[in-house]
Amino acid sequence: MLLALGGARWAIPDPAERATALYLFVVTLGYGHLLGGAVFGWERLASRVPGLLRSGRGQAFALSTLALLLVAWLWALGVWPTLMAPLLVVSVWHAVENDLAWERDGRGVVGIGTLAPGAVSSGVTAWVCALFAASLPSETVSPSAAWSSLESLSEPLGWAARSLALGCGLWLLRSGSGRAGTALVLGTVALPGDLTRWLGFVEVFGAWTLHHLVSWLLVSVWRVRRSRNRGEARRETARLVGVHLLPVLVAALVLAAPVGWDHPLRALLFAPGVYLFWAVLHVVQTALLRASCRPPCCADPAR
Repeated sequence: MLLALGGARWAIPDPAERATALYLFVVTLGYGHLLGGAVFGWERLASRVPGLLRSGRGQAFALSTLALLLVAWLWALGVWPTLMAPLLVVSVWHAVENDLAWERDGRGVVGIGTLAPGAVSSGVTAWVCALFAASLPSETVSPSAAWSSLESLSEPLGWAARSLALGCGLWLLRSGSGRAGTALVLGTVALPGDLTRWLGFVEVFGAWTLHHLVSWLLVSVWRVRRSRNRGEARRETARLVGVHLLPVLVAALVLAAPVGWDHPLRALLFAPGVYLFWAVLHVVQTALLRASCRPPCCADPAR
C-alpha cells in the first residue's frame, strides 16, 4: 500500500490530479471486490432464501428493491451529505473485522471464520476513523469532492473516535490483553490531530481500502492455485479475472464519455456515496453468510 502511495506521488506530482487518479483506481478495484463477493457468494445466499433468489419473480423483486433503496439513499444524501460518515465507519469496521477473523484449519487452509466483534475490532476501527478525521479536509477535486461534506464532522468525529479507541485500549489492558491494549493506547496518544501536511484524505482512504482489497485478492488467488482440479481452477480463475475486469472496462467507457463529473453517468459509478452504498450492502451480505459458518469458511469474499 505504501508503495502504491509512493508511486502515485512520484508519478503524479500535482495533489489534485493524484487524488483523482488514486480515487478512481481504488474505487474501480473496489467494485471488482464487491462484484466478486456477490458472484462467489450467490449460491450460498440463494440457499438461505430459495423462494426469493431462485425464481425470476424473486430476483426481479430483489433488484427493484435495491434500486428503490439506492434512490432513497441518494435523496437522503442530497439532503444530509454527512450521512456518508456512518457508512464509512461500517466499511472500516468490515475491513478490521476481516483481518481479525482470519483462521487456519489443521491442514493449513486459510479461511475467514465467524464474525469477530469485540473491543479489539471496535478499538482499531475507532483508531482508523480518527486517522480519517485527522486527514480532513479532503482534496476538493472531482469525483472525490463529495468527501468534503465530511469536513464539518472532522473535529467531533475525531474526538469521538479517539475517545473510543482509548477506552477500548484501557479496557483491553484491564482485561489482560496487554499487547492490543498498549498498542491502542499508544497509537491513539501518538496520532497527530492534523495529518493534512503529510497525507490527504483520499490517500488515507486509498491506502486503507487497498489493504483490504489486495488482501482478499491474494487469498483468492492462493486458494485457486491450491485447487487439485485443473478444470475447476481454470473456471475459478476466469471468474476471478472477470469480476475484476468488468468494472475496469465499465470505468474506462464512462471516463471516455465526454461528460463532466456531475453527470449522472459518472456520478452513479464514481460518487463516494454510491460506492459506500454498495460497500455496506456487501458488509451486510458477508455478515449474513458468515453468521452461521463453521470456521474457517471458504476464502472467497462473502463466504
